[in-house]
Amino acid sequence: MNVILDTESKYFSKKNKLLELCYTIQTQQKTFHYEFEINQSEAIIHSDTSQYLEEVVDTFRQKHKNITKFRTKDHSFYKEFDPVYTYPLPIRVIQPSKFFLDEQKIKELESIIDLEQITIPVTILNDEYVCLGNHSLLYLLWKNDYKMAMVYIDTPLPNVYDFVYLAKENNLRSISKIPILSHEEYNQYWIRFCEDYFTTDTE
Repeated sequence: MNVILDTESKYFSKKNKLLELCYTIQTQQKTFHYEFEINQSEAIIHSDTSQYLEEVVDTFRQKHKNITKFRTKDHSFYKEFDPVYTYPLPIRVIQPSKFFLDEQKIKELESIIDLEQITIPVTILNDEYVCLGNHSLLYLLWKNDYKMAMVYIDTPLPNVYDFVYLAKENNLRSISKIPILSHEEYNQYWIRFCEDYFTTDTE
């Protein structure tokens, strides 16, 4: 049984798919759906089953540790974790850990996202703040003249060290420097790079 991030299924809302808040579990008998509706540090879990909630929440929090309180779709309390400290950080000091952004995704996010709700996961590597996710949202903050981003400290995956090194080698030292590619080019260059990187890493 695997919890799968689902950004394609018509079962989910477009907004939550874009924000990577939707998951599925495929068993031999059935597919189960889980969609998180977030507000500040809380989330309501919309699901078609009460099975596997613990596994799905644990997977969800790998990308969203700032979400610490969960309720089921009838708003009943489900689970709560220790609070995660968030604080404002100048956007200009945040080092990216990817090399390209998807123009289509940015446009779609810009039409639906509340910029005041954005929180960015970061880590500190060699005395620098490094963005661990939500690069498109960080870009939208910068594009809309925000000087600060709300952040929280998270633990980086091993690949982040290599990605930051390569970003710096290409002089990508702030979110304002990241090239914006068409959706097709993004898939060709970034998605293929990641697939090749992780395939090589596991061989």
